[in-house]
Parts: sequence; structure tokens; C-alpha cells
Amino acid sequence: MLDSSENFRAAFEAVTGSCLLLQPDAPAYTVVAITDELLGVLGLERQHVVGKSIFTVFPENPALPQATGAAELRTSLEYARQEKAHHHMPVVRYDIAAAEGVFEERYWSANSKPVVSPAGEVLYIIHATAEVTAQLLAEKKAQALRQVEKTYSLFLQAPVAVCIVTGPQHIVELANDEIHQFLGTTPAIIGKPLFEALPAAKAQGFPKLLDQVRTTGQPFYGTEYPVTLTLNGREELRYYNFVYQPYYEQPTDKAPWGCSAWRTT
Repeated sequence: MLDSSENFRAAFEAVTGSCLLLQPDAPAYTVVAITDELLGVLGLERQHVVGKSIFTVFPENPALPQATGAAELRTSLEYARQEKAHHHMPVVRYDIAAAEGVFEERYWSANSKPVVSPAGEVLYIIHATAEVTAQLLAEKKAQALRQVEKTYSLFLQAPVAVCIVTGPQHIVELANDEIHQFLGTTPAIIGKPLFEALPAAKAQGFPKLLDQVRTTGQPFYGTEYPVTLTLNGREELRYYNFVYQPYYEQPTDKAPWGCSAWRTT
């Protein structure tokens, strides 16, 4: 026969939900039991969790010095222990280390509830958590997409001639109506090398300028720069002010992937 404590743990482990049973032994908050469901969510073995501090089992991701997951968890447990009352944690990022030690981005909503004896002593803290990673990342993706669509719309409506070209082939990613009117091109140029449509510009050294910006990450400012264009069937020499800015696909990229070109006047 199992003794009462073993029966208690066995019953807790079988409970539906992602829960931890903790001792109120601050600052450690030692894990007494963990449900089978939470073990499955985390991909952990029970012997690697029970008997250890919750903060040892779930360390903060060292790659995120600004992370607040562990601090939020400690605040919740302290509240439950000291106030002897339920505490709801806001959704928080708390990355989990996989078997190989690599941290995975994870988000959680959680609650801490004390188990109080008739004498008013906190015997345990039940920490129940629900993973919301999939929902939160989906919301972030949708928000990012809305921002991209908004930026794209503003880009196309910009009252200046502007385009974005990427890679060593200078592939046209975006181009608004103003730039088409300026260069004499059409939207058919999108997705194609810029200088296939503008061979005359290629001969005037513009590919070299774009490569310089892309490889150095330094913008180029053209002031009263001479440009020969074919306008209305005739070649004309004109002078323009323009800017070539390095273009980064992601804000975290260290090297530009292309250039954004703006005709200022």
C-alpha cells in the first residue's frame, strides 16, 4: 500500500491540467509534484523536476538579459505565500531549455494558489499554467503583416520617386508610380533585375553605386548628379538629387541585402 503522501502525489500527477505542487520554502519553492500533462508539454522527465527548486528546473534564458519570466513567477509565488491568496500572472515570456540545452521561445499564462491549513499555515502552492505560445505568435505575425501592408500602401503612395532593389543582381522588390514615371518603366519590372530594363543606366555606373551601398552599409547622396535618360524617344542629360540607403530585410540583420533609392528633387 502507498502511504498517504504517495497517494497524494499520485493523485496530483493524474490531475487534468498543467500544474506544479510547490513547497512554500522561499526562495527555493521546491517542486513536490508535477502533473503528467505538464511533463508532456515541457518534454521533461519527472525525476529531473521533483525535489528541485522551480527556478533550477526553469532557469531564465541567458540570451535574454531583459527577460522578466522568472521575476514574474517569483512575484506570483511570494504573493500566494505571504497573502495566502490566489494570484494571477499576466501572460509572460518564459523560455524553456530543450533536451540539448537550447532555449525555445515560449509564452505562458499562470496562476498561483496557496493550500492553507485550518490553522492558517500555507502548506503548498499550486502553480497552474497554460501555454499560449501558438496563439501569441499567431497574433504577432498577424500584427506584423498588418504593419507590412500599411507600410507597403504608404510606400506606393509616397509623393517622391522611390524603389527597393536587393542582392547583387539588383532585383526590384518594390517601386511606386513616381519612380515608374521617372525611369519610364512599368510594374512589370517587379521581381526582375533593374538594369535589364535600364541598360543605359548600367553604363553610367549606377550598379557600382548600388553595390557600394549594399556592401558597405553606407548611404550615397547624389547632388545634382548627371543622368542621361531616354525620354520621349530622345536621350536627355539631366541633373538630379537622390539618395541610396542600405536596405535591411530584418531589423536585426547586420548586413544590408539591398538598397532603397529615393529621388529627392
